[in-house]
Amino acid sequence: MLLDLERYKSVLCLHGDLPLTWLKSSTLPIIATDGAANDLIAAGIYPAMIIGDCDSIHPDLLKTYPHRRIQDQNSTDFEKALQYLAETNQLPTIITGINGGFLDQIIANIGIFARTDALYYSDTLLGWAMNEGSHSFTFPQDTKISLFGCPQALITSEGLRWELKQSHLIFGTFCSSSNRVQTAPLRITVHKGKVLAFAYCNPVIDAGSIHY
Repeated sequence: MLLDLERYKSVLCLHGDLPLTWLKSSTLPIIATDGAANDLIAAGIYPAMIIGDCDSIHPDLLKTYPHRRIQDQNSTDFEKALQYLAETNQLPTIITGINGGFLDQIIANIGIFARTDALYYSDTLLGWAMNEGSHSFTFPQDTKISLFGCPQALITSEGLRWELKQSHLIFGTFCSSSNRVQTAPLRITVHKGKVLAFAYCNPVIDAGSIHY
């Protein structure tokens, strides 16, 4: 497996593109923000808890499914759900649906995600944050991967096509996007700061691919 799914205690669904087939097979408790609950229930997936200000969910669903309404305009439904998971000992979590809604919402979701110890999962993409230290992963050769500073980091890689040697990743200035895994295991050392990584689950054929 690309990353160890056994360490996660729950799945948190946001109102975006959801991996419905995978969610139907998951045995982890599913927590949903109120917007995501509509799509889940329509697909026959029933969340253990619905969290948010409940302004997006169909009112009839609130009569049937467990929910917690939190009227706090200083936090997003994503943040409300993470707080609930912390209170109920259901962290770390696997997060889905980050990429839904308007662009500003997506950017805000990614910023919140980068502060967590969560895994982002979709049908095509995995995402995770790395704190200071050494990290090792097993990916198939030529896996497309991108690394970003959050907001900045100093890192060294072993196993990328375009290696990073004491490289400064600064969000908005320099990142390692569309890199490729060359050898296994891939080792990333974060000397300072924090790194946000996204790796594609399936082969991507483009100008960076060895099959191009």
